[in-house]
Amino acid sequence: MKLTLLELLEATGGGEIGGTQVGNTFGTYHTDSREVVPGGVFFALKGASMDGHRFIADALSRGAAALVVQRRTELSHGVVEIIVPNTWDALYAVARYVREHVDPLVVGVTGSNGKTSTKEMVAAILGRKYSVLRTTGNLNTETGVPLTILKLEPEHEALVLEDGDAARRRRRPARSAGAADGRGRHEHRQRAHGVLRITRAARACQG
Repeated sequence: MKLTLLELLEATGGGEIGGTQVGNTFGTYHTDSREVVPGGVFFALKGASMDGHRFIADALSRGAAALVVQRRTELSHGVVEIIVPNTWDALYAVARYVREHVDPLVVGVTGSNGKTSTKEMVAAILGRKYSVLRTTGNLNTETGVPLTILKLEPEHEALVLEDGDAARRRRRPARSAGAADGRGRHEHRQRAHGVLRITRAARACQG
């Protein structure tokens, strides 16, 4: 979904340095500098062993039009920087902002086995009635889930997310539906406490 700089600032609560007009829009969002496309927003995520701030120059060389960072860069690039306390929090905040504005029916699929096939089945069933966005490729990770949400467009009526069982989600802007064995569901729910859930994907088709 396209967002203006003003909307990004509102969603993240960040501060703006340099760059562009608040009305300018951005339509793609990236956490891997190698996947940045011209005009995209690059989130410099900081992990235990990797710091995305190290790859800002690469993101800029590929045409990044905005940076979401935890500290000001020393590069002279003329691109807007959104300074936030935590880039992970900012990524999830923007995803939440988009989800709330599009307001689709949301189904999350997790578990130890059968996640992808269950996700495809649910998406196919919902597709009979709704315009559906679903997780594709390997976007079932702790970065892939928010990046999938950021692909929502106003015409989408339903969102089906696959959440990799091994991913340690910091927070989830969606409901979770268990797939596969009960142990996997229990462990996932323990990690994702406080998040609204539905236990049967079939409920999504009611009404």
